[in-house]
Amino acid sequence: MDLVIGADVGGTSTKVALATTAGQLMAYETGPGGNIRSSPADLGSTLRQTLGRVLTGHDPSHVRASHLGVSGAGPAAVGTVTALCTTALQAVGVSGPVEVRTDLDIAFASAATGTTGLLLLAGTGAVACSVEDLVTVGRCDGTGWLLGDVGSAVWFGRRALEAAAADLDGRGPATALTSLVLAHHGVDPLDDPRQGLVAAVYPLAVSEHGGLAPLVLAAAAADDLVAQQVVDEGVDALVRTAHAALTDTLGPVRLGTPRRPAELVLAGGLLTAPGPIRSEVGRRLAHDLDLPPGAVHDALAPVVGALRLAVRAAGGPDLAPETLATLRTRVTSWTGAGEASPQT
Repeated sequence: MDLVIGADVGGTSTKVALATTAGQLMAYETGPGGNIRSSPADLGSTLRQTLGRVLTGHDPSHVRASHLGVSGAGPAAVGTVTALCTTALQAVGVSGPVEVRTDLDIAFASAATGTTGLLLLAGTGAVACSVEDLVTVGRCDGTGWLLGDVGSAVWFGRRALEAAAADLDGRGPATALTSLVLAHHGVDPLDDPRQGLVAAVYPLAVSEHGGLAPLVLAAAAADDLVAQQVVDEGVDALVRTAHAALTDTLGPVRLGTPRRPAELVLAGGLLTAPGPIRSEVGRRLAHDLDLPPGAVHDALAPVVGALRLAVRAAGGPDLAPETLATLRTRVTSWTGAGEASPQT
């Protein structure tokens, strides 16, 4: 039986799936995140362990191709990331062709009905990509927390920290975010909370600040003006990022006329969960791009896109939309140990 491996390695979690070249799911496992810039876990180690679990009971010599979508594997780091991924695969006995791209390509491939369109992702990081034939041809942002990722969970978390610190210092407006942030980090508000906050947040990995994003949304829903302003700024930034990707060429020259995407895929926790960010970003982009009904999709199982691309790399035909839909259902409903028949 010919098999393929697909992996979605994000900033906070790693998902690995094993399937036949016909698109039948055989196994699925998860592990810690593996972004080499922002995750506390080591990419090679977490990938090797997760691959080992997903291959339990299967012959690795039957794997014809592997495709890994890895957060942080842009042009600046793809060589290093590819070497780490290849070593991890070889360590568990997989020797077939290995293709490593960013997690963006697999997110689009997992949800799009065709092969051309626009992807906007807001999770641990934030980035937009213009896609043709399932290959990124233009992008905007995705430059990491220090240079960008505006509108990402980490960006929202850092804005919450900044607002709380400004409130505590008296140099910014009072906000409900302050008490929420202090409680989240276990800081005593009566015992010099500013220094308590410093002690709590600086040792954390960057990706962990994304855990504050839900607090911003909760405060905004409760009519906190500071939180509402942060949400509005994040939405505006994500819409601008999406538009900028449509004129980008992955080089110094921009297109004079933006590409016209046939469909839009929204990815990442902030854009696939119900709420003001998903609804407003989706509404504005659908209007701006004049997309027909049904042309906006949520990438709820990006690892399925990795399987789709792995099947292509193995020489198989592109998986049909119905097969992709079945794979998405199987992955999102996977219960892990004890699931009797992943093939059904």
